[in-house]
Amino acid sequence: MRLSHSRGAQPDPASLQGFDPVRLEGDVPVPTPDAISSLRPFGRDVPAPFLGPEIPAGTAPADRPLASARALLERGRRLEAILVLEQAVHERPDDVPSRALLADALARTGELEAAIEHLTAALARTPNRADLLTARGAFHAQQGRTAEAERDLQAAARSDPTYWLAYRYLGSTRLRRGVPDDAVPVLRQAVRLAPDDPDAGLALGEALSVTGATDEALTILEGVAARHPKDPRPWTLMGRLFDRWGRSDDAMAMHRRAREISAA
Repeated sequence: MRLSHSRGAQPDPASLQGFDPVRLEGDVPVPTPDAISSLRPFGRDVPAPFLGPEIPAGTAPADRPLASARALLERGRRLEAILVLEQAVHERPDDVPSRALLADALARTGELEAAIEHLTAALARTPNRADLLTARGAFHAQQGRTAEAERDLQAAARSDPTYWLAYRYLGSTRLRRGVPDDAVPVLRQAVRLAPDDPDAGLALGEALSVTGATDEALTILEGVAARHPKDPRPWTLMGRLFDRWGRSDDAMAMHRRAREISAA
């Protein structure tokens, strides 16, 4: 008879060679104290690290839930942040900043309907806020509700003509809806207001390429690639352009560059 013994949580499989690894039925093992207590000298006494949210000193009591939730989100503890924010808006329905942050956190977990409901409640208290209208429009667009999305995004652009995100999302929505000619003017405005935003440039380049303005599209995409060298997307779109032109070698070079950046 041979016995196998291991102190590890996962015994070495080599120790079971030639034996059936299935354990036999028997008495339930009773835990016994370690015979050599020095093997774990301080493990039981070391407290767990403090993982609570860090609230800045001097934060007013009314603002503490929002500060706590932001600290939790920074640590990647989104579900806990959502619970804190839900409690905050339950106790203070007029707390627009908490509702806006809650909507963003819910949307990132895929709960778009709940996010839209909170943004609608926030807009009922502070109408015509461009950032809230843009966020709700973007969530509508993600759900394929293009009419509702465009209504919100157009309202956001009217409310704040300098809010470039409204133009970017509006142009992207129109592009996905299959009306690139209507998308180009608003995407030009987004790029004018935020020339360093890669998504606005990429959307404009794609819209221009679909409308047939391929030379301008290539210039736009080359500019995005130069300003954002670690972004593979402009290279992928340039590869598609060269594919349309029948320049297979250039297209392959663009796609290869996109793969290299992605793998870096």
